[in-house]
Amino acid sequence: SSPITMDGSSEDRDFREAVVYSNFIRLKAGFPKAGDEKATQQTFIRVVYEHDFLYFAIDAMENNPSGIVNRKKARELPWGDDSLELFLSHPNFNGGYCHFAFTRDGALYQARTMPGTLAASPLDSGIEIRTKTLSDRWTAEVKIPVQRLGQDCITGHTWLLNVARNRKNTDGKNEQSSL
Repeated sequence: SSPITMDGSSEDRDFREAVVYSNFIRLKAGFPKAGDEKATQQTFIRVVYEHDFLYFAIDAMENNPSGIVNRKKARELPWGDDSLELFLSHPNFNGGYCHFAFTRDGALYQARTMPGTLAASPLDSGIEIRTKTLSDRWTAEVKIPVQRLGQDCITGHTWLLNVARNRKNTDGKNEQSSL
């Protein structure tokens, strides 16, 4: 493994060699649409890890990058803008999960939800996010220091992951999708 350079790209060797997850399914009211319709604008995600960090490289394909709705800025909540969401769980979370949502300009939500409740507790995870906008996509590179979540990445430990995309665009073709 080589060091991951946090630059908003998936060009690091470890990301290039990682499994690519995609085939996002369109959601309606937060649930898969009948027939498992594929998202019109696909998203691709790669995951790599070190003992103390989880890394994600995400490519959110976009045929109209100049129309991405991105009004929220750093220290604002991302709701209503084009955003990506990561839901992470670990067996030691006992059914709880960490929820991260972010935009390409740094609006960020991070919280921890415990089992049996919908109430979320604020989380200061130390997450680092770098993004880029290209001619056919926006990309995000994410680094999460798992020790801040009370865990590590030891071989044999299984992290659970769900990724969601909230596409908001001035072309009016907004959609939610998920793995």
